[in-house]
Amino acid sequence: MSDKQHFTIVRNAGYGSSEFKTRQRHNERQNENYHNGDIISERSALNFHYCQYAFPDGTPVTYEERFNQLLAADIIAKRGLKPDAIVFAELVFGVNSEYFEQNGGYEFAKKFFDEVYNLAVKEVGDERYILSAVLHADERNYAEFDPPALLFELRDGFRWVGVDADISAEDLFNKSKKKRGRPAGKGNDVKTEILRLLDGGVPMPSAELEATVCELTGCHPNTVTAAKKELGVVSYQSGRQWFSVLRGQGTIIRQDTINTPEG
Repeated sequence: MSDKQHFTIVRNAGYGSSEFKTRQRHNERQNENYHNGDIISERSALNFHYCQYAFPDGTPVTYEERFNQLLAADIIAKRGLKPDAIVFAELVFGVNSEYFEQNGGYEFAKKFFDEVYNLAVKEVGDERYILSAVLHADERNYAEFDPPALLFELRDGFRWVGVDADISAEDLFNKSKKKRGRPAGKGNDVKTEILRLLDGGVPMPSAELEATVCELTGCHPNTVTAAKKELGVVSYQSGRQWFSVLRGQGTIIRQDTINTPEG
């Protein structure tokens, strides 16, 4: 049995109304094909729901339909929000597969994420706010095995420095600086997808761009961030949402937005 430190990585991303279908297709495994080699379609039947809504005839309620049900019941409201406002968020809890394999496999994972689900309910304040909660037993998790380090500098107080994808949290814990290699060619694949998705100068929500590239290439979000920086991708805020666009493609950015290089 490995004595390696194990970590749970939590990612939180916000999305606008136009992204209900995209997130549902991915989370509920409704896409026809997945380029992410860690998704094993033959195991998708083992995916386990902690929260899933259905109509009386058994037809699943879509994310957007459930959201509209909450609006109709005055449980939530959109009054005063701009059309491009963030209206729902996604919490992703990532744990390397080896941890579960060492501690009882599938049944252990279901119990583990049952506690995670209860934590998520506590964080959002009410179970009714959750559109769906699913354990992906069809996806092996390697990227989260060595989470990147969040770096701070201590100099007259703490100062945020950034994220170092080449130093894992365990490296710092053990006071070592082991370098992690990047799979050959993956960086080029990521850049190719970013260029394809941003082709034509049409801005794309930054969270959606990251999620789509990660799904297509199987890369870590930090790889997307690094590739965007190398390509000169520009990010700007419109309302409460951030967008990405290729520098120099002539996209008009509203004057009330912040225009800064991504990275």
